[in-house]
Amino acid sequence: MVEKKYGKNLVFSNLSLDLNQGEILTISGRSGSGKTSLIRIIAGLTDFTSGELIIDQNKISPKTRYPKHLLGRVGVVFQDFNLFPHMTVLQNVSLALKVVKKMNSSSANNLAIKHLNRFGLKKKYNSYPNQLSGGEKQRVAIARAIAMKPLVLLLDEPTSNLDPTSILGVQTLLKELADDGTPILAVTHNMTFAAQIGNTFGVLNNGVLTLSDSSDILSQMNEI
Repeated sequence: MVEKKYGKNLVFSNLSLDLNQGEILTISGRSGSGKTSLIRIIAGLTDFTSGELIIDQNKISPKTRYPKHLLGRVGVVFQDFNLFPHMTVLQNVSLALKVVKKMNSSSANNLAIKHLNRFGLKKKYNSYPNQLSGGEKQRVAIARAIAMKPLVLLLDEPTSNLDPTSILGVQTLLKELADDGTPILAVTHNMTFAAQIGNTFGVLNNGVLTLSDSSDILSQMNEI
């Protein structure tokens, strides 16, 4: 991807990355560097003006619409989790299965329960988001994304506002998902988390993304 422009003023030059099965890529950068914009573009939530995006052999350019069949296949967990406050945990996870995948209520609920159980939320089916801790909300949001069987899982600042115990839980969960073959892209300002969770690392600065298979690259953040 060359000279890809995000939003109004943000420009990335020579930005090129590949995300493979089971890989965890962490991208770090200061606030305003475009980390969230990158995630939104990959998920089809933000337009771009030049360059090319390829997802599962589907080529997407500024002149083409984001393919409908990819909607829901790119899992996104945002910093604020985006859970529906008026819905229970079970309803939050099963909704997209019913609306996007057209599953009947029984099948959608059973699949949602399977993933909630997997993520240690067996006792939270009927709880509402305001009754959950930050770590529990994070796990519900990840369960909702994973239930859709995504081609890739994108996470925006996954450790934001989480306590150390919850962060450790998220790390363990993401590594399990990667071991199952799910490609993961996490953007974060948390250098310790980035170093511990990733097997590929990136630093975003002044529109340039530098990638490495060594977490030593994260030391560049101290120079930005």
